[in-house]
Amino acid sequence: MQANIQSILEELYTLEPSLREKEQQILHIIESMQKNRPNIIINEAFKKELRAKLLLELQQKPGLLPPKGTSDASQRGVYSQ
Repeated sequence: MQANIQSILEELYTLEPSLREKEQQILHIIESMQKNRPNIIINEAFKKELRAKLLLELQQKPGLLPPKGTSDASQRGVYSQ
């Protein structure tokens, strides 16, 4: 986890070098965020249910889904049911 924190800090410093002056405060914020991050496990049943709901919603809105066979996504099975 420490390597991850260091990576986050380096990215922040690249974007805004003046943040180095506030490293202790930033470390505290990052550690707090990591502790409060929920541990979510996405299983196959959830994926299938979500996919079905999204496809149903997309089908109800004309023009959002390309006709079958007209896009690269359909050839990869993204839109197939």
